[in-house]
Amino acid sequence: MITGTGIRTRLRLITHYTNGCQRFVLDRFGFLYSRPVGLFPNNRRYQKWTMDNLHSNKKVIRITQAPGTDEYSMLLNKVKKALQRNIIIAVPTDTVYGLGCLAQSTEAVTEMYALKGRSKTKPVAICLSDTSDIRKWAIIPRELPTGLLEELLPGPVTVVLQRTEVLNSHLNPGVGTVGIRIPDHQFLRDLVASLLEPLALTSANRSNAKSCLDVGEFADIWDSLGIILDDGCLVDMETKQSRLGSSVVDLAWPPFYHIIRYGVDYLAVQNILEGYGLVEGRPRKQGMSGKSELSGAGDCAIGTEIQ
Repeated sequence: MITGTGIRTRLRLITHYTNGCQRFVLDRFGFLYSRPVGLFPNNRRYQKWTMDNLHSNKKVIRITQAPGTDEYSMLLNKVKKALQRNIIIAVPTDTVYGLGCLAQSTEAVTEMYALKGRSKTKPVAICLSDTSDIRKWAIIPRELPTGLLEELLPGPVTVVLQRTEVLNSHLNPGVGTVGIRIPDHQFLRDLVASLLEPLALTSANRSNAKSCLDVGEFADIWDSLGIILDDGCLVDMETKQSRLGSSVVDLAWPPFYHIIRYGVDYLAVQNILEGYGLVEGRPRKQGMSGKSELSGAGDCAIGTEIQ
């Protein structure tokens, strides 16, 4: 919730708001300016919204419903129906805000790329609800230690595996691998479970822009979205690590692993991998998962745009 105090003068009303991630200033014309607060107080990249956009935009839906309630189910159903109409939505994750659409819908995926201004050569990840769903969309190597995926997921990790033929061939065409994301966020996982198919997931920002911790930070693309799910500021206090997104790790060729992107909690991820006996490195024979593909999978990440 945004809170604030106002100072009235004869000429204007200036109101300062803060929601933990951003500082908002309402000027005398009713426009709202914002900038991040935290480690970067001198950042001058202001964005401008009207009060209607921030407080009354019907696209913005605050997630306040308790799981298991009728209201929660109604919200899930509303978002599900929007996605089934090939609409792009904004979703919270356990790292940063993302954009989601049906991964099996070529129309929706194409539109999401256009919205971001993203190169089609940069892959996006898919979001699943549970590790039990992975086998349908990706190949789990027999050599991968039992229990490893369950140890990593759900959590702030994107696991790169060989894709199966069931996955939409127009999603990341020409790339033999796919990034699997299972965020530790109940609403998002419940949503994907209700769809019975994955979401294509990328960061909620223009391509190459910084990742977002609050819905106000990507207000410049609200008009292109059908629904914006607001779960507030995703971190209590901004740090240098808070916008990194998930750690992206290639597990397609055990006993080797390769960290494509060092994201949130990458040291913990590395400790888990090595605790299961995996070794950092690449196999001598890359097969379908060549170096270019691994680099591409990293590009779908957030700071390079996966969540």
